[in-house]
Amino acid sequence: MTASAVSAIRACYDAGLSAVSFSVLAGAAAIAAVGPLRARLEAALARGDALEGKRAAALLRAAAVLLLLGALALKAVQYLSFQLLSDAAVIANTAASVLDGRGLACSIDGTPSVLTVHFAFFIPLFLSPLLLAWPSILVLALAQAAAVVSCIAAAYRIAARTSRWAGLLAATAVACHPLLHELLTANVENAVWGAPLALWGLERWTAGRRPWAVWLWVLALTTRESFPFTVAGLGVWWALTEGRENRSRVPIAAAVVLGAALLWLLEMKVVWSHAYGDSLNAGYWSRYAHFGANSTEVMATVFRRPWRLALWMLRPEGWVLLLREAALMGLAPLAAPAALLLYAASASHYLLQETYNLSVQNASYVFGPLAFAAASGLARLDAHPRLAGRRAWLAVPVLLAAGIGLRDASRVVHPSLGLDIVSAGPALVGRVPRGASVWADEFAGLWLSARPQVKLLRVGGLPVRFERLLFRPEYVLLRKVSAATMPPEERARTFSFFAREGYVAVADSGPLVLVKDPEAPHGRSGSPALSLPPGSGDPALAARWLGALFDSERTRTALAAYPPDLRVEPYAAEEHVNLGRALSGRGLYPLASSHFRAALALQPDLLEAHNNLGNALMAQGRMAEAEASLRAALARAPGNSKVRYNLGNVLLKTGKLAEAAAQFEAGLAAEPRNAQLLNSLGAAHLLSGRRDAARAAFEAALAVDPGLTDAAENLRVLGRRAKGS
Repeated sequence: MTASAVSAIRACYDAGLSAVSFSVLAGAAAIAAVGPLRARLEAALARGDALEGKRAAALLRAAAVLLLLGALALKAVQYLSFQLLSDAAVIANTAASVLDGRGLACSIDGTPSVLTVHFAFFIPLFLSPLLLAWPSILVLALAQAAAVVSCIAAAYRIAARTSRWAGLLAATAVACHPLLHELLTANVENAVWGAPLALWGLERWTAGRRPWAVWLWVLALTTRESFPFTVAGLGVWWALTEGRENRSRVPIAAAVVLGAALLWLLEMKVVWSHAYGDSLNAGYWSRYAHFGANSTEVMATVFRRPWRLALWMLRPEGWVLLLREAALMGLAPLAAPAALLLYAASASHYLLQETYNLSVQNASYVFGPLAFAAASGLARLDAHPRLAGRRAWLAVPVLLAAGIGLRDASRVVHPSLGLDIVSAGPALVGRVPRGASVWADEFAGLWLSARPQVKLLRVGGLPVRFERLLFRPEYVLLRKVSAATMPPEERARTFSFFAREGYVAVADSGPLVLVKDPEAPHGRSGSPALSLPPGSGDPALAARWLGALFDSERTRTALAAYPPDLRVEPYAAEEHVNLGRALSGRGLYPLASSHFRAALALQPDLLEAHNNLGNALMAQGRMAEAEASLRAALARAPGNSKVRYNLGNVLLKTGKLAEAAAQFEAGLAAEPRNAQLLNSLGAAHLLSGRRDAARAAFEAALAVDPGLTDAAENLRVLGRRAKGS
């Protein structure tokens, strides 16, 4: 796989979706506008020969196989081009830990149990045996893609009990809906399985196989703590669809709804009981900050003031979003009110949040019930007596929505993510023995994540909780620019350890280098625990080790002006920005400027490149160019207070005091407690002769940050001037 091949696949995929979108829109227009065509289709449907018979069944099966193979191929490309992100590696690492007898521990996140994060363990517990046959995250990714695509088959089976025509329309609506493509794009993630498990459970229930349905829903409970909301919806849906002769349906449904609420509380209690220190799930409750400042206050609102939850859920923004997703199913869900309530109940945990996010895996708990509502609605409409002789018209809204949906659908293959290592990565990854403990770049390390001992090194520094469950790695797969530009303390701590222990490079390929522990392998029991406390590093030793690591005849010649420990060649726009920052930190502003310009050549709208280029030019005294660069940054992010601070400082230095003050004030409108902005605003006022306003700004800056020496010095200068006058 090469970068050009990935780009070509992306282009073909885009063209294919666009062609299908145009075709289904044209089909909708033709059926609506061309009477003879509609009449012929209606006649075929009336005779029952349009989609019946062995030939039609064979064509439908062939289409299903092609869809499955296409989804698997796209997921494989996503893997081969290093476009699955670190969340996927967390899942694979946890699954490997289960197989290794370490329970639900995750060395990547540094957590003794992934229950610290979510009530989600479906993949590690039930799919980890797949790694015995094929110890790669790819097998988990392919299984997930197949499960997502199976939603199309489930919708077809639900609607096809009325007719194959209804089934085909349901399958089309589901296959072309943007949320299905969000799930196909998603990382390997427990939550993604919520949609197929929920939908196949509904298919089995409506087919009369209720024990199978219950088992599937029990499995879905292990995908995330969101599924109890779907369980509550299932109770309401069952009460509305069960025959009236069953007098116990209402109390049973009420018990299911109450049980779902208690189940959610129990799952959250389990998650919270696993929390420790800077727990990953601490951010969960921030989604509900409008109900309380912490988990205790949020739950108090749930029990004591439940009407606040109901009022919040009535906000129109959320319902508009849900209606939009239903409209992209051709409005078919509206024909199945009971299933529509199931859809709304499943979305209620989104409606309770301050913002709505249905991207990638977040779409899962909405999409399953939505697909069921669409299939149920189309089945009802197809069988409705008033539509006898007009069933062909059902295709018009479905195809219209499908065409629009495909146009908005996420593309599984990203245009640039991971392409800088797509050629270099496989060769170096292949040098790491199966089962060896490893620290690795967060993108290349994805291929190495299906093992118990893995740590990912993020672009820009060590991840949070890196020191938790830390071990001495047998191999280290480094991205050169990330290693060179790591924050100073982290860089010193990490690479002075490698220097002291004698880690040496064993393979080098473009942006990546593979380093090995001289004591490897460590044995079957795994690598020993390691402690690298903050402040334990030697910056000079780390710099010498990195300089030796990067040393080559090419770097000595082509990068002679660079410090030895920064002699690396960026391959992506973000890498140019990171190296430029590191060079700026050494006072090498002309070199830094060249990298910021290189980043902009690759990605003209990259905000950080414009902003940092402006700062580097300002440091060189090239004020007009600095102002132009920072104004370009501001045009791309008018609300960015950091850009306004930098632009204001350029204006301040060029004597444009009123304009500088305006920039600082605009920045403070977004960040009123930004001490740097307050101090600079005070400086602008002081230079303008507005001493009272300057004093107020300096005092406000010190109130926010008493240790801000610039503000304290400015206040002393102001005092001396006041005495002198």
